[in-house]
Amino acid sequence: MEPSSSRFATALAAHQAGQLDQAARGYQSVLALEPWHADARHMQGVIALQNGQPETAAALIRQALHLAPGNPLAWINLATALGSSGRPAVDALHNAARLDPASAEAWLGLGNDGLATHQPARAVACYRRALSLAPHDGTIWLQQGIARAALGQWSAAEAAYRRAAPLGADPIAVLTHLAAVLRRQQRPQHAALCLRAALTLDPAAGDAVIAQAVTAPTWIQRAARLATTAAALNDLGTALAAAGHGADAAALFAQAIARQPDHADARANLGLSLLAQYRFREAANLFASALVQRPADPLLLINLGLARRSQGFRDAALTLLRRARRLDPTQPLARFADAVAVLPILCRDDAEIDAVRRDYRAALTELDRAWSDPDTAAAAAPAIGIIQPFYLPYHGRDDRALQEQYGRLICRIMAARYPQWCRPLDPPPRNPDGRLRIGLVSGWFCEHSVWKLPLGGWVAGLDRQRFQVTGYHTGPRHDARTAEAQARLDRFIAGTDFEAMAAQIAADQPHVLLYPEIGMDPVALRLATLRLAPVQCNSLGQPVTSGLPTQDWFLSSDLMEPAGAGAHYSERLLRLPHIAVYYEGPVVAPSPIDLSVFGVKPDDVKFLCAQSLFKFLPAYDGVFPAIAARLPQARFLFIESYGEAVTRAFRDRLERAFAAAGLHAADHVTILPQQPLPRYAGLNRQCDVFLDSIGWSGFNTTLESLAAALPVVTLPGPQMRARHSLAVLRMIGIDETIADDVDAYIAHAVALGHDRAIRAAVPARMQAQRHLVYRDGVTMAALNDFLAAAV
Repeated sequence: MEPSSSRFATALAAHQAGQLDQAARGYQSVLALEPWHADARHMQGVIALQNGQPETAAALIRQALHLAPGNPLAWINLATALGSSGRPAVDALHNAARLDPASAEAWLGLGNDGLATHQPARAVACYRRALSLAPHDGTIWLQQGIARAALGQWSAAEAAYRRAAPLGADPIAVLTHLAAVLRRQQRPQHAALCLRAALTLDPAAGDAVIAQAVTAPTWIQRAARLATTAAALNDLGTALAAAGHGADAAALFAQAIARQPDHADARANLGLSLLAQYRFREAANLFASALVQRPADPLLLINLGLARRSQGFRDAALTLLRRARRLDPTQPLARFADAVAVLPILCRDDAEIDAVRRDYRAALTELDRAWSDPDTAAAAAPAIGIIQPFYLPYHGRDDRALQEQYGRLICRIMAARYPQWCRPLDPPPRNPDGRLRIGLVSGWFCEHSVWKLPLGGWVAGLDRQRFQVTGYHTGPRHDARTAEAQARLDRFIAGTDFEAMAAQIAADQPHVLLYPEIGMDPVALRLATLRLAPVQCNSLGQPVTSGLPTQDWFLSSDLMEPAGAGAHYSERLLRLPHIAVYYEGPVVAPSPIDLSVFGVKPDDVKFLCAQSLFKFLPAYDGVFPAIAARLPQARFLFIESYGEAVTRAFRDRLERAFAAAGLHAADHVTILPQQPLPRYAGLNRQCDVFLDSIGWSGFNTTLESLAAALPVVTLPGPQMRARHSLAVLRMIGIDETIADDVDAYIAHAVALGHDRAIRAAVPARMQAQRHLVYRDGVTMAALNDFLAAAV
């Protein structure tokens, strides 16, 4: 009988010759003689890896390592198998490096793991060690360049790419990444030369080259005509999404899925596109289907968790996020999302509000400890902004302490990653014409309440004689408002690539940056954590303090702010006159909505409750049955949430409140579907009374109700965000529907519902005086004067 050593040598020779089936039979024959033959088992695992079976490969190589744990090459191959199946591989790589410190391959693998887990500083150190062992390996130089670029070290990245090129690295990859770095350094002509060189080498690779190297949609659309695979279409869609063309990107992802239905990346990316469009159920379904292909992918679990949270399924979201943490404990996004997702969209009662605020505070404290040193903090930077504590201010409490705890944490993380953009700045020189440079940073240069209130007014009303005004559009949506901003501003720059936008703003040297909101748009938030201008201002698009030590001023309304309001802000408070915005008035023509379809009767007194459902605090659920008890024909019209579980939870809350009063919610409550803007404008005209939400007052919705002269009942609260309607009503001289307490609020609503004469008198005065809130030159004059003196 042929000895096992000879059989193994024969099988290994076949393996090296690429004859995998013959090699597999040979290894199996060795194991039939010697089941403990570790090298044969290891090579079986290598064949499984080559055949695209990483799970099988990992199992076989683990068996080999159980027999011979001192084989560094087996540990490296195990790491490759684990990485290919979406599982953490760092422990296997550490074992390989420990057993053979002179293994450049092990250090290369550790560097790749550092990049994959968003730890570029660790990756740089590992690649440096690998290069000390294999200085002529072009692949390692290429990876070192990628890691340097991830740290924003553009010159070092460029040098690494140029070393990689003559040492055998993939020339397409080198040229692609070099072009990206050159573009970051504001050298577009040199970047274009790299692209042309890459296309000359391989014209069919044009889609991948352009997708990685530039974010110019015209280049990407040209490349789309060359795309022949689902992978190429997916790459191009990713580039379009980064350029802020979400709808076009979604179309390419859909094409990729049509070409290859099991393409998990395309499904995940289309899910992200739908998530941005508030199509949460569809997004969740796509993430779930991608997980069928990659069940151990932490990022897919995170995205599915974020989609479930947006649907209102907080507990399911936390389960998914914690599963992602167990799979990859080093993944910062999973940890950050787990901390923030403890805040539900809608709370059941005050006790739950108290509990989740305690949990959130504890989670922030844990993150602060976990990311205390600069390296771990820098690695966490990509997680910032992906999920934000947006729902915290909807608890009706003073949020300054929690916002400051959050703000200090994320600013420290971003400073560790981007120290070049976090240093104090002296005022730069003015323009040659003497003007100051003002930057408007927002993801909402589009049809949105942030545009309608602070942002659109700034675009229209900032003094171009004193200021050069640049818009930095950081969001994915582009529409007629985007085009309007581009036409009216001196300069307009769009893109969702955070680092590119930060570099652009820093190069522009603005004197003042204005953020209409901080807390909704991910890229704008990340920019707001940096020091990109000597003076940086937050405003009331998200009406709560940012808590960021990088923000100097909060621009608010004198009519909205209570006495002593400065204590609510980490920023210095500027109380601008009137309602603090230059509001151009409604521009949408109303169209009617047939309310009878939703069970509304002609003789119902229709109370419009138009706020997002999470703005209605559980402490005031009893207001609605209290009104209905005194006004049996009362019908409260709410608008459903984008998350179906949120709507259901809100309906359950109201049913409990009505039942406690001996009434049936179904007799008085209608929750309408989301309405397009013309039909929403028509809804205002068909209702009788606007009931302002207590604890978070309407602002945009209240202003829109003026167009219909719809009487507004409001109860001001202790924070500015609970006093918007108060300011609007006082500005137009209507005080009689402003309540002093809950009983007065109920009484005002009942009086308006009972008495048609009152309901007719208030709208007449609103029609006569609503012009006072439109195009308020006093507010803009005050803002212009403040900006001129701010630097």
